[in-house]
Amino acid sequence: MSTINLLPNAAKFKAYRESLKVLNKKLIVVELITGGALIVVIVAIRALLMIIMAGANREMARWTKQYTSLAPRAEANQKIKYQAKIVGQVLASRFEYGEAFTQINQLFPVEAKIDKSELKNNTNSFFVSGVIGDDAVVDKLEEMVIDINNGKNKYFKKMELTGVGWGAGGWKFEAVIDLKDRE
Repeated sequence: MSTINLLPNAAKFKAYRESLKVLNKKLIVVELITGGALIVVIVAIRALLMIIMAGANREMARWTKQYTSLAPRAEANQKIKYQAKIVGQVLASRFEYGEAFTQINQLFPVEAKIDKSELKNNTNSFFVSGVIGDDAVVDKLEEMVIDINNGKNKYFKKMELTGVGWGAGGWKFEAVIDLKDRE
């Protein structure tokens, strides 16, 4: 019977097993180092995110505060714009009525003495009263009424004599004059 010498194989196997143990220890060290590094990186990223979020929250709070403080100013700004628009419309209508008063004063002949010229409330009508001393001027007044009612005047739409009579100083008259609508 022959005996097989297993010692060299056993030695090889044992040497291989020892090299695997060393390799295993090295792998464990590498795994520990890699795991530790990963943990450090994760902790660093987490800390960086917390710092960034804290700064972002501070900025958000600051911008929210500024935004909420802008709301009343924006409302006031819109209110001022609206009021300015209303004032502009009022001034435009006052200018128009001022121009209308001027046109009424220029409408009558120089010989006519205007006693009263006033705007009726909430209308585009003027009430005018006066005195005319000459019959020829009364004829001019009648022609003027016809011209206005026929649309020949660019400022006035209609004129109606509401009262005419003879009195001290000449012919007394009262008239209602309607303005043309604004374009």
